[in-house]
Amino acid sequence: MIIYALVVISSLIILPVSAYAQIIINEVELYPSVSYERQWVELFNTSNFATDLSGWTITSLSKNMTLTVPQGTMVNGSGYFIVKNSESWMEQKDEVIILKDQLGNVIDQVGPFTETDKDSATWQRYPNGEDNWRFLLKTPDKSNGGFPTLKETISRGVELFSITKISLIDRSGTNTTLANVNEPLKVSATIESNSFEEESFTYIVKITNSEGITVQLSWVSGMLKTKKSLEFSQQWIPESIDNYEIEIFVWKDVADPTPLSFNVPQLPVTIQ
Repeated sequence: MIIYALVVISSLIILPVSAYAQIIINEVELYPSVSYERQWVELFNTSNFATDLSGWTITSLSKNMTLTVPQGTMVNGSGYFIVKNSESWMEQKDEVIILKDQLGNVIDQVGPFTETDKDSATWQRYPNGEDNWRFLLKTPDKSNGGFPTLKETISRGVELFSITKISLIDRSGTNTTLANVNEPLKVSATIESNSFEEESFTYIVKITNSEGITVQLSWVSGMLKTKKSLEFSQQWIPESIDNYEIEIFVWKDVADPTPLSFNVPQLPVTIQ
């Protein structure tokens, strides 16, 4: 019973490593362009955390050969690791490759791949790290390029738009959080695109009173190129004395409330 308990404890410590590592086979070289090069497989750590690959294995099904990752091998978050052998260990036709962790759990399986000519191209995930394989110019130990889809980007926790500089501006042009009833005000904020390419968006301003009732909801849709920013200013004329809260959202669309910004700025305002 003591031995069984020790095995369970060990499993609880080790299993989360493979569960959260998100290590994938990212690129495969079956037929190097020059004789002194070797066949290789690139692993990519899609997570943000360093992972110990000690004892992990990569198996060629066609040749039934298995390579073991040496002890002490670490791959950084968003980093790469090349596995290769001193001799040929993969077939050039209909090759399937399997990656297993140190416990023998299958982490990734890719293929079949065929490469019949010596050239500078490899089979690789394109865009980098995604579930689409193409035969392109090799990129060992670096990104394969391309742009991930919106769904894939959001699933990885990447914020496509940043919201900054939210403020309430009175008729004199002064930033304030205290204003008078029936006074024309402007709700201002700046958004910046962190996307890899031009992205459509809907900028939304929501104002609620002290009872949580929405008193104003307005939005603007548009397109924004990567690393570009836009400043928005929308009018609000408060009709009642109360405490309010202004919130800013960036969604894909009003009809598609996919959040493109995870941060929702809030600005408390008092109307007297």
